[in-house]
Amino acid sequence: RLKISEEGAVQGTAGMKRWKNQARSNSKGREGHDKRGSTRELGLGSRKQKAIPTQILSLNRRVHAIACGLAHVLALCAKPAALFVWGRGRDGRLGHGDYQDRDEPERLVFFDERKLAPRIIAAGDAHSLVVVDAAKGATAPEGVYAWGRGAHGRLGLGRTLNKKTPQNIQKWPSCFQGMHVIGAALGGAHSLVLAEKAIPASGANPW
Repeated sequence: RLKISEEGAVQGTAGMKRWKNQARSNSKGREGHDKRGSTRELGLGSRKQKAIPTQILSLNRRVHAIACGLAHVLALCAKPAALFVWGRGRDGRLGHGDYQDRDEPERLVFFDERKLAPRIIAAGDAHSLVVVDAAKGATAPEGVYAWGRGAHGRLGLGRTLNKKTPQNIQKWPSCFQGMHVIGAALGGAHSLVLAEKAIPASGANPW
């Protein structure tokens, strides 16, 4: 059964915008909807809209957190950590290495293959962001990864290209060194990361 833990939450304002857009959907179609008004982001294996909560039977895992974009969804499952993504694939926002839509949750194997454990997720209108920790034997660095639409520099990669697989954000201000990321949120065309740094026992200002 689909369970959401007490600490799980729907993150960011983009998800609220997605539901508003769905309510206003008409025959002209909107992002995440075709001309018949059908949806891709519900993860039910069907593109029919649902007026009542419906269980996603294919996601038979304990869910720790959910993040909703404009037309895609990320679900972080715990013990062991695994990330599932579905919805509209345009701009590579799903991270599966292509631009295809997914009507059901599909595990994002990018992090599994590199022995990285996602712990924080966020979704914007057309991009995604995940904070990962490195497990034993990791073949890629831990940190912050982003992918999807790159316009306006929202991915933090120094360029505006779209990315269809997770990309490690490596360029940070000098003050970021030694910080621990504790939160993230994505808007329509920007990204936010919340980080903290431990104060030395001496009480000296770490900055």
